[in-house]
Amino acid sequence: MYGSPAVGVAGHPVEFRADPPVAALAVYRTGVLGSVGVRKGSSATLYGERRERLEARSAPTMLKLVGAVFVAVAPAAPALAEQFGCRIEGVFAPG
Repeated sequence: MYGSPAVGVAGHPVEFRADPPVAALAVYRTGVLGSVGVRKGSSATLYGERRERLEARSAPTMLKLVGAVFVAVAPAAPALAEQFGCRIEGVFAPG
């Protein structure tokens, strides 16, 4: 329970001495190892059946909402880009 804050406090001085990518990689790997340790060493489940049922119920609703927003916003993207002087590349790029 106190492992994550301890790693953060201990890693803070190291962050100033190491390059930022090296420090970020060390923090990431520590998090992965901590997650594996919790998963293997604890009898508690990280994802329960209740959470799975909730996600199964909410997924179709979320997909419908995101789809509706996309359908409403996608045609306006080139006009908004022209209005604000942005460049859109990829899917919305005018032919």
